[in-house]
Amino acid sequence: MAELVDIERVEVLRGPQGMLFGRNASAGLINIITKMPTERLSVIGTASYASQDEIKLGASLSGALIEDVVSARVTGFLNRRDGFVTNLVTGNQLNNQNEYGVRGVLDVTPASGVQVILRGDFAKRDTRCCIWTARSFASADRNPPGTALLANFVDPRVRAAQGPKNLIVAQNGDPFNEGESYGVSGEVNIELGEYTLTSLTGYRRWSQLDGLDSDQSTLDVLDVNFGSNELRQVTQELRITSPSSRPVEFVAGLFFFDATNDNFSRQQGRFAVSLAAAQAGGVPVPLAPGLTLPAAQDFGRDVNTRIGTRDYAAFGQATINISDRLRAIVGGRFTRTRVYLDYARVGTPGANAFNFVLGSAFGNIDLPRVTTENDNLSFRLGLQYDLNPDANVFATVSRGYKGPGLFNGLDVVLPPGISATDPDQLRTYLAVRPEIPTSYEIGYKASFWNRRASLSVTAYWTDFKDFQAQVVETPPGQTIGAFAVRNAGKLRSRGFEAEFNIAPTRGLNVGIGFSYNDATFVSFQCAARQRGVPPAANPACTTIGTGVLSTFDASGLPATNAPRITANIDTRYETSLGQSGLQGFVQGNVYYRDKVTFGLVPPGTFNPYVQPDFAIVNGSIGVIAGEGKYTISAFVKNLFDQNYVTSIFDLPLDANGGLGQFVTRDAQRTIGASVQVRF
Repeated sequence: MAELVDIERVEVLRGPQGMLFGRNASAGLINIITKMPTERLSVIGTASYASQDEIKLGASLSGALIEDVVSARVTGFLNRRDGFVTNLVTGNQLNNQNEYGVRGVLDVTPASGVQVILRGDFAKRDTRCCIWTARSFASADRNPPGTALLANFVDPRVRAAQGPKNLIVAQNGDPFNEGESYGVSGEVNIELGEYTLTSLTGYRRWSQLDGLDSDQSTLDVLDVNFGSNELRQVTQELRITSPSSRPVEFVAGLFFFDATNDNFSRQQGRFAVSLAAAQAGGVPVPLAPGLTLPAAQDFGRDVNTRIGTRDYAAFGQATINISDRLRAIVGGRFTRTRVYLDYARVGTPGANAFNFVLGSAFGNIDLPRVTTENDNLSFRLGLQYDLNPDANVFATVSRGYKGPGLFNGLDVVLPPGISATDPDQLRTYLAVRPEIPTSYEIGYKASFWNRRASLSVTAYWTDFKDFQAQVVETPPGQTIGAFAVRNAGKLRSRGFEAEFNIAPTRGLNVGIGFSYNDATFVSFQCAARQRGVPPAANPACTTIGTGVLSTFDASGLPATNAPRITANIDTRYETSLGQSGLQGFVQGNVYYRDKVTFGLVPPGTFNPYVQPDFAIVNGSIGVIAGEGKYTISAFVKNLFDQNYVTSIFDLPLDANGGLGQFVTRDAQRTIGASVQVRF
């Protein structure tokens, strides 16, 4: 719901950024900076219409309320679009868009040297989202081979449409996703001589309701898969900033973070008909020993969790101007983190719990509060040398921090040796250790040709210790695995990035970007090597999406969803249209992404979770009038209708070889027009 309306700029900050931006910015961040109020009255409005009845509206109003004392800016947006996945049962279009929001800023100067900035925002979403489609169903002739389960019960039209371009489903009900987000913050800047003292206080609340028919069939196997989340967080930062152009420039401060995330999940269905038919057809379904399934009996469970997180931090970073050309950067951040978990799983009222079907390990459980704590010192060291006023070289080493956690998934399954009443044993098993990246960078930045061209090249090497990964665990004595978050071991990411921009002639701008990234698991320890867990209590483990429930060593395999090569070319040409006072422009963009894998499989095994490489071409043409006040344009996104997916995974309730996928709307050609007005 972070619609990019009325944005001043977007900063892409690479590498560990926790030094100044706080918790969990272990691999970089995107910093979105909105526009501040203006003294002069200003109005901006945008509207666009595109394929699938897509409507986007945005507007902002800015100006002074009390001259030189109070100015304000109000921004609003509305986005609506039809869905692009069809439910053959209900006839509705799914994965649509329907959201709106408003944001306001007050800039107050009550006295000389004092500035108060008050911000508030609200956004709401109500959609028939988000459903996946079937990429393939299990069958004996596939690689790897499997015995069909779900394919026996789905609509024949869905079975015929299976594949990378499948955009239909057939299920009893439509998915839904409702979300609401709002926040307020207050920033106070006080000038203390040449120094600036800043206090920044924020509160944010985010809530979501969602649900879908997980079996993707007209059978009542798992029709209820409902979840609700509510996140509330408070932040407080106090910092002091030195004046610039001094031998030593610095920023230092204190930070407090407190968040609570409440989650409720309900899963429920009528298993008997489909599972009995599967077993009669020779499809083995692992169930609790001696289980009989009443045809009219619902089976379900409710899971309630609360995760609380509290951080205290002290930080500081200084730039030491050693000479007119040479600068050193020194920074450090100390963080103390405490996380707690409340967890309870019970049978759905009026229905038998899942443990009647899957076995007692998946049954009712009510854990005492489990806590974990951690102290961390991260740092940043660097040197920058100016070769001339328009070029410099730099080198940095940074250590980041992604805090500890406690696994709170639906399937908390305790293996033998872990007591459900002992907080210490539970902490040993459920705790996820912090993820610690150490990054080395060296780079060159320059502008030349009277600053009509610029070049930036950076090489990097980052090692992630105790990388936090999602895995599938199969506890001893069980035949069904469960998702969990565990420390995988060590991940290494190394490569280089280059950006080149040039304005070769009047009105023409060209930008080229290229990135090479080799991201590989140096060691994948998996859950079977969790520290402090008795060997008898170690569950078998595999990474998500393998289709098999067995342990394997993923060391040396590429990281998931990490393309080795990405590249883009952006061009824009603007020129006068005769004596009319109009300006015409045409612009284009090409984006290329190398192939990626969404799941790991044992070395030498066929990997069905691979998204091939693809290229997307976008373009627009338009006219600017009234000295920039009016802009009218036509645009096309994904000109060549390039299909791709954002995830490939094991299809729920299908056997080995059944795959699901999430298809994005951006994987289809979109044609539209837009209008912008500025006063």
